[in-house]
Amino acid sequence: MTKPAEKKIINGFLENNNRILNKIYDECFPMVEKMVINSGGIAAQAEDIFQEALLVTYGRILSGKFELDCKFSTYIYAVSKKMWYQEKRKNSRKKMTINESLDLVEEPENNNDFEELIKEIIKKHFHELSKNCQKILKMHFNNINISEIQKVMGYDSSHYTMDRKYRCKKSLIKRIMNDPKFNSIKNEYSGQVRFIH
Repeated sequence: MTKPAEKKIINGFLENNNRILNKIYDECFPMVEKMVINSGGIAAQAEDIFQEALLVTYGRILSGKFELDCKFSTYIYAVSKKMWYQEKRKNSRKKMTINESLDLVEEPENNNDFEELIKEIIKKHFHELSKNCQKILKMHFNNINISEIQKVMGYDSSHYTMDRKYRCKKSLIKRIMNDPKFNSIKNEYSGQVRFIH
């Protein structure tokens, strides 16, 4: 059964409470980043996995069948770890590419309407970000390293560049999660959605 303290975090997560969201990032992301880097990945991949894990968890909570028997941070870490190792296996079979239309979500092997609609929402909110954020994220998703992004954007330090990239991605995720259409799609497909376990 989910404990009251964890329910508070889950409710804040669903309500896009900035204090709770920042707490989740501060507590969970460093663990995920360390796990990814220690198993051959890089910080940028850790960010991607972490944010995908948040979206998956968000969907599971909305399904109404979500119960915790551990800390919320432990759950996010476990989802991230499973997704990361699935990603590593997938990458060992094929090279990941991102096309010029900037598909921020990889085309699923077993495509369905829900996944296509989610991709549309992601693209919509990407193009509503500031031009600088779009530019930073486009370079990031095309595997441009931080030093090159820093040079292109004219920023003073790699730390500031990484912070800007992090904030841009965080803004994108929050926009998606706060989109009424996301909830509408979730309700429509709630019985058909297949989330990654």
